[in-house]
Amino acid sequence: MKSKESIEQFQAFEQIIAAFRKAPTDYRRKINNRLTRQLHNALPAFLFWLTLAGLLNLLAWHYIQESQDIAETAALVTLISLTLTIVSRSYTVNHLLHHSIGRLGKLHTWHNLSERIGFFHRFMAISMLVWLGVHTGYKPFAAPYMDEVLLVALLGVVSIIILTSFAIFRRKYHNHFENIHRYGGYLAVTLLVAYFLQTGIESSYSLIDFLSRPETYLILAIIVLLIAPWIGVSEVYPELVHVAPHVIGMRIPGKPSFGTYTRITLSNRHFHPFGDSMIDFDDQNNRAIYITPAGDRTTEVVESTKNGNFLLTETTAKMRRFKGFMYHHANYDNILIVVTGGGIAPVIPCLVLNTQTRINVLWIGKDQPEEFTEPLLKSLMDKISNQDINIHLLNTHDPDLQNFTDKAYIALLLKACDHYNPEAAFVMSNQKFTIDAMHALKESGVKAYGATFDS
Repeated sequence: MKSKESIEQFQAFEQIIAAFRKAPTDYRRKINNRLTRQLHNALPAFLFWLTLAGLLNLLAWHYIQESQDIAETAALVTLISLTLTIVSRSYTVNHLLHHSIGRLGKLHTWHNLSERIGFFHRFMAISMLVWLGVHTGYKPFAAPYMDEVLLVALLGVVSIIILTSFAIFRRKYHNHFENIHRYGGYLAVTLLVAYFLQTGIESSYSLIDFLSRPETYLILAIIVLLIAPWIGVSEVYPELVHVAPHVIGMRIPGKPSFGTYTRITLSNRHFHPFGDSMIDFDDQNNRAIYITPAGDRTTEVVESTKNGNFLLTETTAKMRRFKGFMYHHANYDNILIVVTGGGIAPVIPCLVLNTQTRINVLWIGKDQPEEFTEPLLKSLMDKISNQDINIHLLNTHDPDLQNFTDKAYIALLLKACDHYNPEAAFVMSNQKFTIDAMHALKESGVKAYGATFDS
C-alpha cells in the first residue's frame, strides 16, 4: 500500500513544479566548460586506472626483462597490453563488475571506478603502441624485410585505431569509428598472427617450440576474446508491439529483469545494446525492447518501421543479458531518477519489479502520452499505484516549458533532491544532459549514477 508520506511528498513537489514553471531559474554552474566538467566527474577514476595501467606495465617489463633481451621483452609486453586492452572492453567483464559491486551493496565509489574502465582500455592501448614501437626499434631486420613490412603495417593500423577513438572524431563520426575499431582490430590481429608466424618460421621453430612460447597462448587468448561476443548468439523473431513518432517497441522471449540490457543485431549487421523493458506488466515470459532514433542505425530501424517495414522481424541476439548501472538502484531505500524521452524504457522494470525501494521519477519528454500511448501509461500507473513510487511528468511541448534550458531542468532536479532527500540519483538521458546533471549532483553532494558515453 502506498504510504501517506509518499502521497504527500508527491503532492508537495507538484506544487513546487507548478511554482517553478511560472518563475524558472537556471542552475548556476561553478565550472562553465563542459569538457572540464566531464574531466572533473571522471578525475578519480582517471587517476586510478592510470596508476593501475602504469603498475602493470612496469611489473610486466621488470619480470620479463630478467630472462629476455629488450626486443623480445617488448614483444611480450605488447601482447599482454593488447590482451588487457580487449579484456577491459569485454561485455562479460563489465557485467561481472556491475554484478559483483551491486551484490556487495552501496559501493558508489567502486561503481564509479568500474563504470569508467574505458580509461584502462585507452591506457593499455597506448601502452601496446609504445611497446610495439620499442620492439620495432630494437629488433634487427634482414632482407627480404618481411618482418619489417608487417610491423610497420601493424603500427600504422593501431595508430589509426587509437587516433580515431578520440572524442572529437568518435562522437562526430561514430559509425566510422565503430567500423575502424571493428575491422581495423581484426586486421591488426591478423597482422600480429602473421608476424608471429613469420618470425617463428625464420627462426626454424618446430611445433613444440611454438607451443612452449607464452606468445602463442596470449595470441590464442586475444582471438578467443574477439570471437567471444558472438558465442551464445541465437536467432530471435521479435514481435512489433509499439509504434510512435519517435519510439518503437518489440517483444522478445525472456523473463523481465531490471538494470539489464540485451545485445540485438540490427539489420545492417551491427549489434547494439538496448535496455531491457516491459510492455505487458503481467507477462513473465517475455521482455520488451524500445528503440529510439539515437544514431544512424537506430534511426534507420525506427523510420523504416514507421513506414511499414519492420527490419527486425528476424535477427540475432545474445540471450544472456548484461547488467548496467541501473542494476544498483535496488541497493538503496530511497532514490531519485531523472529521465528524458525514451530513457524511461529501461527504468520501467525498476518500477514494476520493485519490491522495497522508494522511487521518485522526474520524466522530461516530448508528449509522453503520444510516444508511449495513454493506455500503456495508465497500465503502468495502475501497476505501481500501491507502491511508494512517484512519477512527475514534464511535457516539453507545453507552452511554458518550450523555452526551458537544460540548466533550468537541472535546477529543478536539484530541487527534487532537496525535496525527496534521496540516497542516490540516477540519470538516464543523452550525453549532454547526463554530463551536466551528473556534475551538478556531484557538486551538490548527491551520489549520482549515469552512463559514461566513453565508447
